[in-house]
Amino acid sequence: MHRCLSVLEILELICSHLDGRQRWPALAALARTCRSFSDPALCVLWQKHSSLAPFLKLMPTDLIRQSADFPRKWNLLRPITVADWDRANIFAPRVRELVLQTPDWNQVTEIFPILSACAPLGVIFPNLRSLTCYITLVEAANLPSIRSFFSLTLQEINVICGWNVTIISLISALPITCPTVKHVSVSCTSSPGGLGTTTSLFVKGLHYLVSLSLGGAECNSAVISHLGQLSTLTKLELVSLPDIFSFPPTSTPDLFPTLRTLSFSATEVVPVITFFGMCSDTPFASISVTFKSHPTAADTERFFHILQVGCACATLRTLTLAPSYFASAPADTRNYILSGASLHNLAPFRALEHFTLWTLALDVDDTAVANLVASWLRLKALHLVGMTIAMDQADPKTTLRSLWSIAKSCPDLTSLSLQIDATHIPNTHPNRVVQESLDDLRVGLSTITQPTAVARYLSSLFPNLTDITTRYDGGTSEDEDEDDEPNPDALVRQELWKQVESQIPHFVAARREEAAWGSL
Repeated sequence: MHRCLSVLEILELICSHLDGRQRWPALAALARTCRSFSDPALCVLWQKHSSLAPFLKLMPTDLIRQSADFPRKWNLLRPITVADWDRANIFAPRVRELVLQTPDWNQVTEIFPILSACAPLGVIFPNLRSLTCYITLVEAANLPSIRSFFSLTLQEINVICGWNVTIISLISALPITCPTVKHVSVSCTSSPGGLGTTTSLFVKGLHYLVSLSLGGAECNSAVISHLGQLSTLTKLELVSLPDIFSFPPTSTPDLFPTLRTLSFSATEVVPVITFFGMCSDTPFASISVTFKSHPTAADTERFFHILQVGCACATLRTLTLAPSYFASAPADTRNYILSGASLHNLAPFRALEHFTLWTLALDVDDTAVANLVASWLRLKALHLVGMTIAMDQADPKTTLRSLWSIAKSCPDLTSLSLQIDATHIPNTHPNRVVQESLDDLRVGLSTITQPTAVARYLSSLFPNLTDITTRYDGGTSEDEDEDDEPNPDALVRQELWKQVESQIPHFVAARREEAAWGSL
């Protein structure tokens, strides 16, 4: 055998790079080949499991047995002895990732409490690094045994559960059982109000967090302050922020020094403004905010201003802002009209690659779009949607000229959402621009009367454009309601845009043929 194969690290790399359909048979064969390959191959074979059955099958057949009747529960047949753990103690320490699901857990509820209590190493899997629990239909009396998986080595825990006092209590004990855990994700469905105190107790005890995701749980000011002072935290996903912040006097003025990814899924705009006011040049790479209600234009502009202070302009790559699907539109939208001048406050974020804005009312013209994209030369996706325009309450001020500006400034753009007035076809620009990256254009209910002329114009700018989506194309509109039936005029526009989509390839082919003739 070559001397390189005597190096354990090389053998581990070989085993870890096996993939495809033959991965498991190949690893099993390596484990039986020789002692040098056996240990690395077994470590990869046992590294990740989505069921407890393989572990239970390591126990003696006269100790436990799975019933033949549904739900096929495992039953203990005799008392457990120390010798019964001989095989399990060889393979259980190799398990690094474990996924527990409700059906699997329900099958072991009768034997697992006693197995956990008798484990000679104190825990079933002493080297477990990652634990994922999908436990929504487990009886409360069977939940405490899950604590046996909370080892000191645990670095990541993901819990998706229904509201249950027992499981929430177990999660609250994480700082004691897993003090060095780095990645925590808790999604508690159907939770009643008042969960914020419990959340605060366990989050404030975690001091090495790298990522935190809390779904269905509240966060108070003390939790936000604690998280903001962690120098390790790079990813934070919360449902909402408290409406009123009251930080303790010990809070530092600039929080979240290393945070890169931030997401709020249902919050108001004012707490978000307060949140970013606590930051100073935080190196955010991705920010996503879903507002519980529609923010006014004034509040949105305040948010844009404070974002320049709280976020480092050179690092932000993705910015997504949208109202909740359940946000109700006010009867009077005059205070909600977002202007091009307000959007220009985002121009300093020159590293933006993905920008999505869903707002109640959008008032931008060709000049505003041109000025904006001139600052965002790295854009790959741009989605500007004014929802009142999408609901056919007004015609957009942007025209086909905006598309020329976008093609000129954003060579890497692949996806664009913009509602335009396509009734007037611009003259050919003296400086021809060909943008070959865009293949997805979403036009909402953009007005159009001359599909052939529009197709000719678009094909000259975007020769690789293949998909044009209107509002009523199936499953493509985020603001479409089930009871929202298209009016006849909307259906006419949809048909005209589909004609544009079908004609573009013909114009592109004709131009290429002419170019080929010219080279003869």
